Amino acid sequence: MVHTRFIAGVHRYNTSKRTTRCDRFNGVRNAVVTIKRPISIPFAGVGARLPAFFPSVSSIKTNFSPLDYIEVLMASGTQQFLISAYDISEPSEDDQMAIAIRSALDGGRIVLLDSGNYESYWRRDSNWTQTRFWQVLKAHDWDVAFSFDKFCMGQEASQNCAKQIADSYIEDQLQRPGCALLPIVHGSTEDLPVLCREVASLVNPMLIAVPERELGEGILARLDTLQRIRQELNHLGAYYPLHLLGTGNPWSILLYTAAGADTFDGLEWCQTVVDPQTAILLHFQQRELIQRQLIPPGTHSYDESTMLHNLLFYRQWMQELQTATASKSLRGYIRTRLAAPVASRVETVLHEH
Repeated sequence: MVHTRFIAGVHRYNTSKRTTRCDRFNGVRNAVVTIKRPISIPFAGVGARLPAFFPSVSSIKTNFSPLDYIEVLMASGTQQFLISAYDISEPSEDDQMAIAIRSALDGGRIVLLDSGNYESYWRRDSNWTQTRFWQVLKAHDWDVAFSFDKFCMGQEASQNCAKQIADSYIEDQLQRPGCALLPIVHGSTEDLPVLCREVASLVNPMLIAVPERELGEGILARLDTLQRIRQELNHLGAYYPLHLLGTGNPWSILLYTAAGADTFDGLEWCQTVVDPQTAILLHFQQRELIQRQLIPPGTHSYDESTMLHNLLFYRQWMQELQTATASKSLRGYIRTRLAAPVASRVETVLHEH
């Protein structure tokens, strides 16, 4: 599958591994390289504007079934969401989940298939394997999916980690050639920037993903790591969009976008309630305390109203970030949203790169 690349701001096709371009920058690794940021990414033949948020659907730490959440997402008009391969690995008797997924795909929605690692970890299911992931990967006409998680164990293994991730990614891609596979990169905070660059150089993906939790401790440290990842990727001479796994906090999305991330997913839309005036998350049962409610009262059940309220907020929030990003006014937007002392600390980190 040929992926669209953005080389030095020029929109053209390129399927090279770019190892020579990587070598070219070996002597200037600390140099700041700026690549024009695209305003959209061609997911599933549909241009998704950047930055983009994918509401996550999961059976873990949630109150309803994945099918219930998909129905809410569909009813809200949400055009993109993420679903776990683990949660759909066992077909139900009436196959309602398969019908819902087929309806979403046929309706032109972007359904991003996740690897299932999150659910299998919390369920302590050691039987969730790459082979089982392949069964789900081949069960539907997925347009885009994350690759199966590859963890490099021990010092000897970590020395060749990028190749291990690339090899596992290629195995996944061979199982579903028509699907755009997106590699997930795991590693220590110190190793992630170079590891992301090496993986991108080996497999030339449409997008590359890292878990937010592996970026470091605290938002400022994570911003610093994220910027170092962006710089390493830019050293390849092309713009590789970067996805953060498990990032649904509106403030985090704003700051991480400024640091170089492009797409996000999270469960906050169905676990909490957001105050549109402050973009602060509250307990799911505290919606009545919010002055500005986006869904008229009495039109849905409490749970449905809260989730629809959240989804409408995220839609508006991402549109604001898309406009600010396209106009290169994102850092100014941060200053209008954050208290001056906090904005100053954030800007200090952002200006270091």
